Parts: sequence; C-alpha cells; structure tokens
Amino acid sequence: MPYPKPLSEKSLEKLYKDAGLTNEARSFLYAFFAACANLYGMIALRHVWQIFGALKEAPNLRRKDLLAFTSIVRREEQPYYVFELDEIFDEDTHGELDRHIVSRELVGIGYGQFSLLYDLKEQIADRPYCVPDEFLSYAAPVQSAEESALLTFLSGLTSTTIV
Repeated sequence: MPYPKPLSEKSLEKLYKDAGLTNEARSFLYAFFAACANLYGMIALRHVWQIFGALKEAPNLRRKDLLAFTSIVRREEQPYYVFELDEIFDEDTHGELDRHIVSRELVGIGYGQFSLLYDLKEQIADRPYCVPDEFLSYAAPVQSAEESALLTFLSGLTSTTIV
C-alpha cells in the first residue's frame, strides 16, 4: 500500500474541523509527533499514547483525538511519516495503535527504503522509552555551541592522502 498523497489546505482544514481538533490541540500534536520522531526515530502509536500520559504539561486529549490526528496528518507534508504497520512490515493484521511515527531521515528510496527502520527496530527491541522533562523541546532541537564548533571543525578537514 503506497503512502497517501498530501491534501490541499482546504481539505485538511475540513478534516480537522470534522474531527473536532482545536488549533491548540493540533499545534501541540504537531510538536509532540515531531519530538517523538526526532527523539526515537521510530515509535508505535501505542507507546506514543503512554508517553503522552506521562507528560506533565499536556492538553486534555482523548485517545480518539490522537487517532484522528494520525489519520489526517498522514495527508500532510511533515518532517515525519505516520505509517500503517503493513506499509513497513509484512503483518497481516493490525490495529490503529500499531501505526508508527517515523522520522523522514530514516526512510530511503527504492528497494531498501526501510532498511534503516529494520536496523533501528532490532537495536531498540523492547527497551523502555526515556521521557525527558522538556519533551517538546525535541520537536525542533537547537544546535549547541559545541555541536556547531564540531561541525565547523569536521567540515574544515581535508584529506592529505596521495592517490
């Protein structure tokens, strides 16, 4: 099953209105999903719901709101994908909580487009998810001074090997 194509802004607004999601809830969920993708790379929606419950400052949302949002955000251009389980793995049956938030950086093109996902899935196995205090700060991480200095240093390196 191919990933759905993006919808127009007007169509998306109608879907969000029909789902009853306020602008405040949408803004929070955009940031929350981006933080999940940036922090974990790939995470199942059932774990996202558990993390949402552990957050101290979260709006009052129901699980059905989260599920409605995932159905709609699949049709938008975001820095992450929301895949159905059968779009990634060869599973026959799945539920709505089996959807996965996946960072766009982990999805390639062509035959091996999900190879990084499979590697990550093996590495994380059944380890628990860390939930930092400032969880939403991972939605748009800012480069520290040390990271900037390291990037500058590494980009300035040249090879002295004679071929």
